[in-house]
Amino acid sequence: MKVAVVTTRSGPGGALANALPGTVVTVGERPDGCDLPHVQTDLGDRAAADAAFDEVATILGGLDALIHAAALPDQPLMATVDDLSTAQWIEASETPVKRAMFAMQAAYRIMAANGGGRIVLVQPTLGVSGRPGTAAISAAVEGQRILGKVAARQWGAAGISVNAVLVGLDCAAPSLADGVAVAAAVAEVGTGYVPPALRAVGTSEPTRHLAPLVAFFASPEGGLVTGQTVIADGGAWMLP
Repeated sequence: MKVAVVTTRSGPGGALANALPGTVVTVGERPDGCDLPHVQTDLGDRAAADAAFDEVATILGGLDALIHAAALPDQPLMATVDDLSTAQWIEASETPVKRAMFAMQAAYRIMAANGGGRIVLVQPTLGVSGRPGTAAISAAVEGQRILGKVAARQWGAAGISVNAVLVGLDCAAPSLADGVAVAAAVAEVGTGYVPPALRAVGTSEPTRHLAPLVAFFASPEGGLVTGQTVIADGGAWMLP
């Protein structure tokens, strides 16, 4: 399996890339603790994204799967709806969706020309929880999830599946989930963050358990599943 993993310096991208089977290249910001082949680029620029994925396809000899694990803005913003400025909204909400769209478009172009592929969006559960104080970043991740559902419907005929895997905040954005940040955020805006110890199956190594699930959706065997959302956060959120 030839996989491109979109990453930021923090978050699950680097650990996921290290744990996934097959030949993996990271794209975007080089993640901490990951020494795999990397293509540095600004995914907020469509031409740069296209060029980066062309380089990835050259390195790998093709592209079977895209794992987009950079759902949040560079500096995740905690702010109430009434306090959000226009600039904050654009940076925290619109920019991450644009990056996801450009990455998906670039991957689609390569996959469609080669018989299909898999796209997996890895993002926090913020988009489905409605936590106070997270309007901008929640809109960002939910926008990407819906973008994925529409793409799944449109790109199925090209042999491309698109799914979303939602993870706990400690996995998706450690900077937001460390003890001090969470305590302050809960006191100020009531995020409703559920620490691992209080989850049904809490674990100190969420990415190790996440990688096999993501690998399935990214594999040829996962092709029948598309347009779906799977929550893998240890049971913090249990939806029908």
